[in-house]
Amino acid sequence: MASETQSKYIADLCVLKTKEFKEVKELLIANEIIGADAEIVKSAQTIAEITHALTDLQASKFIDVLIKTKEPARGTSYSKKRIEKVTAILEDIKKDIDAWDFPNANTPLNYGKKAQELTPKVLEAVKLLNNPEIAPETRQRNQEIFFREVAKAIYDKTYDMNAFDMDIEHTKGEGIDDRYYGLAKVSSNSVSTGAVS
Repeated sequence: MASETQSKYIADLCVLKTKEFKEVKELLIANEIIGADAEIVKSAQTIAEITHALTDLQASKFIDVLIKTKEPARGTSYSKKRIEKVTAILEDIKKDIDAWDFPNANTPLNYGKKAQELTPKVLEAVKLLNNPEIAPETRQRNQEIFFREVAKAIYDKTYDMNAFDMDIEHTKGEGIDDRYYGLAKVSSNSVSTGAVS
C-alpha cells in the first residue's frame, strides 16, 4: 500500500495536474501502472481508495507520471462568470439570514433548523465553484470566502438576536473559527480526488 506521504502527494498532484477524477484513473491505466488492481481503480470513488490499492512502487511510478503531466489550461473568463453567480447566491443567502426573526415573544428561534434551510443554496454555490475548468487555487480561495461569509452572517445574526433578547447592548463575541479553510480545501479538491465534500 502507498505510504501516507505518497498518498497526500498524489492527491495534491492530481488536483494540480488533472481537471476531473476520471482523468486520474485514465492516467493510471494508460501508463500501465496497475495490473491486477485495474478493477479496483476503475470502481474507485476517491483518490484514497486508489492509493490504498497501489503498492509503494506503483505509487512512486504514478507520482513520476503526474510530475511529467502538463497542467491543463483553464480560462479565466469562465471562472469569472461562475464567481459572479456565486456572489449573487451569497447576497441572497445573507438576505435570508437577515430576515430571521423570533416566531413570537415566547418561542425561541431554532437557529440550527434555519441554517439547515440554507443548504440547497450553499450546495448550488459549491457546485458552481467546483467546476474542473476553474483553477484549483481559484476554486479553493473563492470557497473559503463564500464559507466564511455565510458562517459570519449566521454568527452575526444569531449573536445580535440573542444580545438584543438579553438586553446586552455593547458586547462582542469571538466570532467564527477558521474551519472554513479545511472545508474549502476538501470541497475544491474533490473535483480531482473524488472526496466527499
